[in-house]
Amino acid sequence: MTTKSMKKEIQKDWNEMKEDWDAIKDKIKMRFSKVTKESIDSLDGNLELLSKKIQSAYGYAKEKADKEVDGLKASLHAATRPKEND
Repeated sequence: MTTKSMKKEIQKDWNEMKEDWDAIKDKIKMRFSKVTKESIDSLDGNLELLSKKIQSAYGYAKEKADKEVDGLKASLHAATRPKEND
């Protein structure tokens, strides 16, 4: 693979991740309406930071906020998993 083709592939991957992140932010906004848009934007693609934002917005203990993030991740994973044919 040439350097030029590698750069194109990286750009393509980045564009796909950006589109995915925009969709994920929308899901976060819907699920955790008390977390501000600014807080979500500050995550910059890092879902690991979401727990602290949830703790702050909802007053949850760390363990509960972590479970909420795990639930979000599971639903995102389920949504992107290919459907099985019956």
